[in-house]
Amino acid sequence: MESDKKTQNDKKKKMSVGKKIGIGVACAAGLFAIATSIYIVPERNHAVVTQFGKPVQVVIDSNRAEESKSTLEESIKEYEAKYGTKIPVSEGAGIHFKLPFPFHIVDEYSAKVLEYDSDPRVAITTDKKEIMINNYARFVIIDPLKFKLSVKTLGGIQSRLDDIVYSVINEVVGRNNRIEIIRTTNSPLETTEQETHEEVTYGREKIMQEITQEVNKRMQKYGIEVLDVRFRGVELPQQNEQSIMDRMRAERQRIAMKYRSEGQEESAKIKAEADKQVTIINADAYKKSQEIKGTADAEAAKIYAEVANKDPEFYKLVRSLEAYKKTLKEGTTIIINTDSEFLKYLTNP
Repeated sequence: MESDKKTQNDKKKKMSVGKKIGIGVACAAGLFAIATSIYIVPERNHAVVTQFGKPVQVVIDSNRAEESKSTLEESIKEYEAKYGTKIPVSEGAGIHFKLPFPFHIVDEYSAKVLEYDSDPRVAITTDKKEIMINNYARFVIIDPLKFKLSVKTLGGIQSRLDDIVYSVINEVVGRNNRIEIIRTTNSPLETTEQETHEEVTYGREKIMQEITQEVNKRMQKYGIEVLDVRFRGVELPQQNEQSIMDRMRAERQRIAMKYRSEGQEESAKIKAEADKQVTIINADAYKKSQEIKGTADAEAAKIYAEVANKDPEFYKLVRSLEAYKKTLKEGTTIIINTDSEFLKYLTNP
């Protein structure tokens, strides 16, 4: 009897432990179901809820609601027509509900402006010039449903952008000359050399706008809007740098030789003009000096004539003294007849 009672008590204990474990498992499963039935969409995010890979619910960011509305409605209609399943759409960040894991899985996508950056690549212009273009693009996800069904991840969209942006850049650049890619307007260049430059008819800014429009048109099927495609830099391919540098060096040397030649020519003109002015000034000065001398000689002759008329002897004395002054220098020896008139005032004072 005692053994039977003991057996029954053991069975009751086992049933009690099993019941407790079952209740614990049920509670844990319930809590897990409740926890995985609630999900929170952060601010500036979209979300797509899928059931075994198929979308069943879409949450869009309220800041992108206006621009997302038309394209998302179109995507939902296409999906419903194809699969016969209606997809509810809700708006705004916060708490949302779904079936517990693993029945429903949530994928979140940023609604912020995202940036795509590519490595520099070579493009050929219509005038057969190679240029190295480093570009970037800015885009935003406006249709999370289409994005989920087409590319699924940001890595996937980066790959699509890589192919499409490069293809469009090649097409647009290939229709324009290199000068159109380099310059935006025909505004004067700040150079030391006054030279003519190629005219810009389209310009870099318009080319980037054309590229942006075409890339955006091709990327709409992936649920994104391309806001901008810009050139970060336009350079020459590395293999062309040496030849370009040699050409630039030769051009600088040509300009330097031109400046030297122009400088020497201008120097010769200035020197010739200076020599001319010196000759003219000397001629004018000599002319004036001769005029003054002639006037002075005439005045002196007049004075001498007046003196000669008043006192001929005194005039002869003055003239003789002037002759002595000019002739009889210190250390001068002269041989002359003692009867000479020239010695009159030396021998007979």
